[in-house]
Amino acid sequence: MTTNRLNLARKYRPKRLEDVRGQPVAVKTLSEALKKDRIAPAYLFSGPRGTGKTTCARIFARAATCLSKDPANRPCEKCKSCEAHAAGRVMDLIEIDGASHTGVDDVRSIIDAVAFRPSVGAKTVHIIDEVHMLSNAAFNALLKTLEEPPPHALFLFATTEQDKIPATILSRVQRIEMQRLKEGEILQNLQMICKEEKISATDKILDQIAAAADGSLRDAQTLLEQLTLLSGSLELDQAIVDSFLGTIGTEQEIEILELIAAKNISPLLEKAGLFYQQGKDLPRLLNRLVVWARILLLTKSTGSTALVEKECAEEYLKRLTQVFNTWGVEDTDRLFEILWSGHERIKKSELPRITLETTLIRAARIPLTEDLARIIRALESQPVQMAPQITAPSFSPPSSSPARASVKVEPILPTSEVKNTEDLLLEIKKKRPSIFAIVNCAEFKEWKDETLSLRFPKGHFAFRQVSEKILQKELTEMIQQLSSNRCRFLKTEEATVVQKTESSARPTDFMKEAQKTILNDPAVQKAAKFLDAKIESLTISGVRTDTK
Repeated sequence: MTTNRLNLARKYRPKRLEDVRGQPVAVKTLSEALKKDRIAPAYLFSGPRGTGKTTCARIFARAATCLSKDPANRPCEKCKSCEAHAAGRVMDLIEIDGASHTGVDDVRSIIDAVAFRPSVGAKTVHIIDEVHMLSNAAFNALLKTLEEPPPHALFLFATTEQDKIPATILSRVQRIEMQRLKEGEILQNLQMICKEEKISATDKILDQIAAAADGSLRDAQTLLEQLTLLSGSLELDQAIVDSFLGTIGTEQEIEILELIAAKNISPLLEKAGLFYQQGKDLPRLLNRLVVWARILLLTKSTGSTALVEKECAEEYLKRLTQVFNTWGVEDTDRLFEILWSGHERIKKSELPRITLETTLIRAARIPLTEDLARIIRALESQPVQMAPQITAPSFSPPSSSPARASVKVEPILPTSEVKNTEDLLLEIKKKRPSIFAIVNCAEFKEWKDETLSLRFPKGHFAFRQVSEKILQKELTEMIQQLSSNRCRFLKTEEATVVQKTESSARPTDFMKEAQKTILNDPAVQKAAKFLDAKIESLTISGVRTDTK
């Protein structure tokens, strides 16, 4: 093994902005500032570790000090300033670590140096890494200089914790936010390095390294170097990679998700036990499953893979979309919530294996929307015997209620027997007893010409119900069908004064009777029996009533 394979992160650090990967917004912002010669006095590079903050700051510093007369050609690599940078003897670049220079005296030395003009380059550049570590006094000392710096001074700050920087500082700098790199971008970089360094590594191994890096290109390059050393040759050993990383690899992650989709619990638990025995990082495993669930959820929600196709290999994305093709958005959302909850619990748990096992079991037992729809269709295909007479008023829950959404009675067919108001109301009672209960609360009912008129007592809840657009539309369509389109319109109104009618005098009794009627409805009882379920509560006009 030759020595040039060591320190890969430094060897393959970008030299120009266009070489920076995974940060298109940052690169464009800095490039435009250079091309248009509109460089701000101070910049703050923020973001996770290993995403290129310090690298971009150094490249920008080199370009800003370049003496080329063409702003679009900076750095030119030919002027004295560029040559000094290349030789490592530049005098106009001062770089300090904020973690070890936290005091006000350190900042004052920078402020004093700002007064001196650059010796070679166009600007004097001060780079402060981990700037959030400076003390409040040090930040206060910087304020005036950042407000009115000399034209030749440029401040470049880098931090992983932007929220710790005072607002007074943030308002005086241009912020450049760096993003975590996508696994696909990290994978491409690792493949390029392996080709250059003649390192033999399978795509599976590089996938594991890219996943373990968690969006940090520097971490991925460092891991590749460590694994090359551990393998003792230029060929990476899969067993060593598995042991060192503690991850199971993308292939096995996909296999777990395939078992969840197939609801095959026994192999799932066997794999969980094997990973535990092998000493795998179980919290990391659940973290990875959450990432895959997110990819699935985005794909299902948008109906396209465009948002995620760059985040993972096409092969794995195709396998996932195929095996979860019968899952709806709601199903995938439940999967995400279960895995996310398991991930949160396992971080605090002293029994990670049990947390992983129970999470996988819950994920594999998600009742799919398609399965529920199949049950509903089975219910609808069976004739439902309605009670011959319903003497007490009844009320059907809103359309989102389980009792109404999962059971449908016989379809409405037009009939020539409907000739007057009484016939029309009788047919409504036969076909939709729940809606008849509301209509029957009207103190005045009349079918005249093409209109069914209903007048309700003032303040009566049934008037509010029948005034809702959904129910009004349903009732209008019903009277049109029952009357063979001879009654085409529905007119509802509220009495101007309160009258003590039987229906308005006992609102509480109506609620009880409506609840009783709905619970005893044969269709509802049959649905509950078919689903092996128990009806726990009803909601009537927004009022929840427990049935226990």
